[in-house]
Amino acid sequence: MTNYGEVLHELRVGKQMTLAKTAGDIVSASFLARFEKGDTNISLEHFTRILQRLNVSPLEFFALANNFSAQVFDDLFTQITEQATIDLTRNSAVVGQYVSLLAKKLTHTTQRLPVLLALDFFQTLLDVQHLAQHANMTNVSQRLLQGGRRAKNYLLSVDTWGEFEMKILTRFASMISASELRPLVQLAVQKIAMYQQQAVYEDYMFRLLNSVFFATVYTDTQLSAEILTLMSREMAARNNADNHLKYRLAEALQALAEGQIAKSRANFEQLTTVSQQIGLTFDTFFGFSAQDWLAFEDQVKHGQQHTRILRFEL
Repeated sequence: MTNYGEVLHELRVGKQMTLAKTAGDIVSASFLARFEKGDTNISLEHFTRILQRLNVSPLEFFALANNFSAQVFDDLFTQITEQATIDLTRNSAVVGQYVSLLAKKLTHTTQRLPVLLALDFFQTLLDVQHLAQHANMTNVSQRLLQGGRRAKNYLLSVDTWGEFEMKILTRFASMISASELRPLVQLAVQKIAMYQQQAVYEDYMFRLLNSVFFATVYTDTQLSAEILTLMSREMAARNNADNHLKYRLAEALQALAEGQIAKSRANFEQLTTVSQQIGLTFDTFFGFSAQDWLAFEDQVKHGQQHTRILRFEL
């Protein structure tokens, strides 16, 4: 994966900007130093504000940082989806920069498929936001399915799946209908068996299921319940503390999606207690705060349109 912190460091030094001056009131100088060394991640909002301070557009930055090999697909998604939520109201201009960059790269790259898929994803985000702002929810559903068509066809066409294909599935799961996603998940279970023979991939299936769960629980609770059952089976076979906590969070979200507010709250409070007992920083591990969860719960309780909690892990 491209080390964006290293690229930022080179830009900052080249412009003769100190850590303190670059960080300003956006983040601490020590945090920025850790990001430049690759020791921590940074939010999309903070990242773009720092680029503005350096007088570098996101378009220019990623043109410098990426060569658009297959790896860039994952790099771009990481920048967009590493946050617990995607606030396109604030970041639509930034996403638009990605779309412009991807469209330009299509004219002279030999790696067309990763660029096309990334372009599908980001353009769909922008289009869906626009449609949702005009309360055109029927067309939102249609646009989502259109955005996932190329990814679905690609996954069905390849005989051998690697990490790239697994990541495609997790990214586009929310853009594929439930009837079409079921066989793809079953296919993934078969394809991933070869990875689990290696220790480094022993919980790969759990992480895949966890990501697909978070993409489906908002749109098809029956399918997400089926995936939750597979997660339970996988966790029992390869249990560890991280997977256990993530499974408990998924349980709480499933209950919330089904309208079982009391059960969801009980699950979440138990999760919070366990996190405190083992000295876990909740926000860091889960990517969102307990306050974010309560606000999300309140939106669901009152039937309001809510912001998804996104977790793309592969």
